[in-house]
Amino acid sequence: YSFVGSNSADASDRNGHGSNVASIIASQNGTYTGMAPGVNVIALKVLSDSGTGTTADIAEALDWVVANRAAYNVVAVNMSLGYGDNLNTPTYSPFVSQFATLAANNTAIVVASGNSYASYGAQGVSTPSADPNAWSVGAVWDRNAGGDYNWSGGAIDFTTGADRITSFSQRSTSCVNMNWITM
Repeated sequence: YSFVGSNSADASDRNGHGSNVASIIASQNGTYTGMAPGVNVIALKVLSDSGTGTTADIAEALDWVVANRAAYNVVAVNMSLGYGDNLNTPTYSPFVSQFATLAANNTAIVVASGNSYASYGAQGVSTPSADPNAWSVGAVWDRNAGGDYNWSGGAIDFTTGADRITSFSQRSTSCVNMNWITM
């Protein structure tokens, strides 16, 4: 379901980002197996086809999850989005109520840490991943991929190796719920 704007039943991902993240989580492909290949996915679109959105649309989708968590046995919420800021202390998000309710009902809230480390050059993660009820997830390399990797935003990985944080991935030792996803 699409919560973008006036809402609709068409949650098609014309940007490709949400589908990519969902495949990392749920792929059942024999070669490229996802992190949790047996899960069912409920696709709730909160960003437009150009990747922009509003806090109100995200809150509306989270309200739906809170209301339907038990009926659909929702065990996790994944949010690959951020506000572009850089917070280095746990900070409640605009979704504090929904996050707290979900966490109190053993539903994991997994949120992207952000992709702007090169811009800030300092520790910190993006809203809403700094929320104390969220698991902030960054990116690491799964292997030595060799060569230089130039990312949008000016980030460059001159070396790679298993479990090395990618140069673009925001990170914080003060936001203790940090987790990492491999590239």
